Amino acid sequence: MLPTGSSLRDENYRLGGCHLLSTGSSLRVGSVGRNTMPHTPSSSRRDDPVGSRTSHTTPTFSSRRDGPVVSKKNTNPTSMPYVCYHKTRRLKMPNTYTQLHIHFIFAVQNRTSLIKNEWQERLNQYITAIIQNRDHKLLAINGMPDHVHVLIGMRPTQSISSLMQEVKRDSSEWINKQKFCPGEFSWQQGYGAFSYSKSQLPSIINYILEQEKHHQKKTFITEYKEFLDSFGIEYDDRYIFQPLSF
Repeated sequence: MLPTGSSLRDENYRLGGCHLLSTGSSLRVGSVGRNTMPHTPSSSRRDDPVGSRTSHTTPTFSSRRDGPVVSKKNTNPTSMPYVCYHKTRRLKMPNTYTQLHIHFIFAVQNRTSLIKNEWQERLNQYITAIIQNRDHKLLAINGMPDHVHVLIGMRPTQSISSLMQEVKRDSSEWINKQKFCPGEFSWQQGYGAFSYSKSQLPSIINYILEQEKHHQKKTFITEYKEFLDSFGIEYDDRYIFQPLSF
């Protein structure tokens, strides 16, 4: 309990062997110096929960708000000053709000149809695990033998390029270790990343899950150009997922 007329912003408190310093937006916690420890029976210090020992709580005033804290309370020249050096804990402020829905499209190297039905579902599960291990939320995943669609709710803790690098690198290594392909498997450089609002999610999720149906009428490159055009993205045909040329 705080003394009358005091505030957490400008006072330090020693609670049951711990020094609690308020710095406005954060709390720093450290050990109490030996010579400033209030006298309390050992049984009381051992049995009572921290924070319940208010009878011996004494306010002290710090000359600094950051770094080691030297208490003005200790005036004995023969004793060590009251110092905190460690155990920093900051209060989390709920001031970051995001709603990021990203649709990724990436293709097999040279757009070769190497993804087989026998292991496509296992590939989808592996990619899902990579995404979830980075704390993103998978909303839909599906694809064709030559490319993959992934829709996620993305956290701002990672960049788009970093996530795609991990997904493509780790999944291609896994495919090669499993020896699913007669030769070396790799993803083609580049990818598409398109953002959607929450109200658009049902439509794009349905589109991804019905990939087989869509590709009965259009090729992958036609589909990809339609996405680029609908988002107003300028592109050069020379650098769009080119097939293997002989």
